[in-house]
Amino acid sequence: MNTPSAARRVRVAALLLVVAAFSLELGALAAVHGARSWAASLGSRGDFAGAVAVDRVVAARSGALYLLAGRVGATGIQVGPTQLDWARSLAARGQVEAALAVLDGAEPTVQPQARRLRAEIALDGARAADSRGAFDVALRRLDLLAQGDAPADLATRAASLRPVYVLAAARALLGRGRAADAVAAIDGEISRAGAGAGSPLPGLLPAALLAAGRAALAANDEQTARLYLPRLVDSFPGRPESQPARVLLATPQPVAGTLVQADGTPVSGTAVRLGSHFRQVGNGYITSQPYYTAGTDGGGDFTVGAVPLGGPYVLEVLEPQGWTTIVDGSGHPAHPVTVDPLTPVDLTFVVVPR
Repeated sequence: MNTPSAARRVRVAALLLVVAAFSLELGALAAVHGARSWAASLGSRGDFAGAVAVDRVVAARSGALYLLAGRVGATGIQVGPTQLDWARSLAARGQVEAALAVLDGAEPTVQPQARRLRAEIALDGARAADSRGAFDVALRRLDLLAQGDAPADLATRAASLRPVYVLAAARALLGRGRAADAVAAIDGEISRAGAGAGSPLPGLLPAALLAAGRAALAANDEQTARLYLPRLVDSFPGRPESQPARVLLATPQPVAGTLVQADGTPVSGTAVRLGSHFRQVGNGYITSQPYYTAGTDGGGDFTVGAVPLGGPYVLEVLEPQGWTTIVDGSGHPAHPVTVDPLTPVDLTFVVVPR
């Protein structure tokens, strides 16, 4: 049975617990308010990273420290709004990609605002890059906008700017002597979005193809030139650029080889020629003009320059008895030559039966 003094002690102990808990809660709330003031001060000085870090630490506190439901939220913890301010500050300093990265990690509570702000920053950043001629940066920022679930109105604006930026980028690349990159940029955009009516991109493509083909030929890269010039002639036959492309495609090509004996000894100082209209007459063979001639050097190498497209041409060697056609076991020319556009011919080793 409790005595009056014992009951009084129980009541006092309970009261002390309540007072202690209330004091603890007040102290916790005071600490939260202090931390929030610190975060606000950091944000006002432009240290948004520090402000976000402090807010997140405080917002993560839970358990017995906070005894009154909802009190942490009541202190004004605002990680999301601070992130938005941080992104705006970065964008204002031209750090567009950093601003977008901040918004990519925005708190769920501000996701709608973050999506719109992200798109606005990317769009403004693309326009700024375009204005200073940094078209690659402008296009990359439009790509970043498209990756961020942008609001429909801003996505539509970005889509309308992209062909214009690609065209400007292609023109700049052409001006810098990077025609192949210009072709790739135009092709990439047409492949991505198509070339609808009114698109400016196809109009620049013939000039880019011609320039890319010429650049490849200047670098002795006929294989690459064959990617551009035939495409220009086939796809844009009525464009002015197609005529010089036809001339380049019709350019005579060299035919080279090495003349050797059966044992591999080079045949030096010997005349060779390519003839046409080969036919057999009795036990011999004849060809007819035009002929394209050359001579072997000390190593047996020869190059017949500027052989017109077509054929087949027949290789002949000047022997003591006259011009001799090298034939195979069936009596046909052993080395028929057909010259194709932009394709130098290499006969490698030609064995003279002696």
